[in-house]
Amino acid sequence: MVLHQMACCANRKDPLKNYLKTKSHFVILRDGNILQLHPVSALLWASNGFNARSVAVEFAGNFPNTLGKWWQGDKYGKNHPTQAQFESGRYLVRYLMQTIKLTHVLAHRQSSGTRQNDPGPDIWVQVGQWAIDKLGLKDGGPGFKIGSGNPIPENWRTWKSPALTPELGQEPEDEFPEAEIAHDLAEWEADSWNEQEFGQRIAGALRSANVASPSFRDVGPLTNATVKTLRGPGFYMIKSQGKKPYIGQSTDLRNRLQQHLWCAEHLGVPSKNYRVFVAERPDIAKLGKKELQRQALRSVERRINATLVPTGLVANKRAELELEENAWN
Repeated sequence: MVLHQMACCANRKDPLKNYLKTKSHFVILRDGNILQLHPVSALLWASNGFNARSVAVEFAGNFPNTLGKWWQGDKYGKNHPTQAQFESGRYLVRYLMQTIKLTHVLAHRQSSGTRQNDPGPDIWVQVGQWAIDKLGLKDGGPGFKIGSGNPIPENWRTWKSPALTPELGQEPEDEFPEAEIAHDLAEWEADSWNEQEFGQRIAGALRSANVASPSFRDVGPLTNATVKTLRGPGFYMIKSQGKKPYIGQSTDLRNRLQQHLWCAEHLGVPSKNYRVFVAERPDIAKLGKKELQRQALRSVERRINATLVPTGLVANKRAELELEENAWN
């Protein structure tokens, strides 16, 4: 598995169509969606000397190096990788270990002298180095490179991005992708769930900051949530007994919950222990274009995160808020 950053193209109107010309087996979008563009058996001219026996994975965006410099940032954007991209990258590592017996994870810079910051320190430490430390994959060892490439810098292996410390470094090994809320799962007991009381605390915190609280309704365990009649954009809250909820947003609630369920099932997480609440937003659906819907949802999400993350009421990470703010600034 060879990790790449696009060094551009953080957002595309129709990513599946626009990225089809990308010479990569997989693309991981800013929202964590994983696009498979080619069969893993396809030979692609993506990774120089690694091409013959590798799977190329591109992360959408233009990311900085260890000096905080972007490659032609004024032209191609100044992005930071998102929490969702890290989690999806880790999921993809596990998936390929199961499906093709993946043993190595590499950086494109190791095979190309013109790709010094590919994929960059953030992607490497949170996906590549994580796979080495947690799952036992190999990267060729210190000093390994081929052709004109360069070894992985030592500071990439221990890199700490200010926006990601210390939360990511303290994640449990078996986190629930995209939600970060699976910690010592307890069996679900309906009579112990006091959603109303917790919802009142969240609503109170939001009101104190003059933020309109989404009106969440219970749609049942995660195993059942995706068969409910969910339409259009809105917010969702996922919670397990005794754990803080995670609040997210999507222009397609049903599809987003299906992604959570799919990830949980493929990683062996007992998704029945999670209960889902949704706040549908038909007013946002009336905006029509998906990008306008995303902007409206993110605007509310930023205010929610800014209010709730500091209180500790939710499992959302401060890093997510900071990365989102960086993206919008």
